[in-house]
Amino acid sequence: MRERPPSDIIAINRITLRTGRSAESTLASIDVPQTFDISPNGEFVSYFALLSGNFGRYDLCVVQIPGSRRCVRDRGERISVANNGDVIFWSAGEAMSDIRYWRLGSPKTVLLEKGASNPQWITPAAAAALHEWNERAQHP
Repeated sequence: MRERPPSDIIAINRITLRTGRSAESTLASIDVPQTFDISPNGEFVSYFALLSGNFGRYDLCVVQIPGSRRCVRDRGERISVANNGDVIFWSAGEAMSDIRYWRLGSPKTVLLEKGASNPQWITPAAAAALHEWNERAQHP
């Protein structure tokens, strides 16, 4: 069996995100992994991109619609973008998986929790209820 060059493999796995009523504006082309999220208010799209000309370099990018993208170097899989453009994501490493955070425009991502997965934004009320439940569970 003949091996495919990396450029062929990437082209097969590429998806294109478009905006507008008729999808007339290309927002991004996403290669591998095909991971993106849209904020609940529909104003932000976050995704991981393998930037052309930088084979092997992945960036976490956020676009405010309409607008230009802002990116930071990092790689992950599960991603969640908030209504203000902040992002939390699962960063799978060789030894451990982590939840990381990026504030739109910051120069780098920040570790939130080691050994965790499946990030998602929750309301302050939901966080308070979880903390209360945790306290009761630990001190019955």
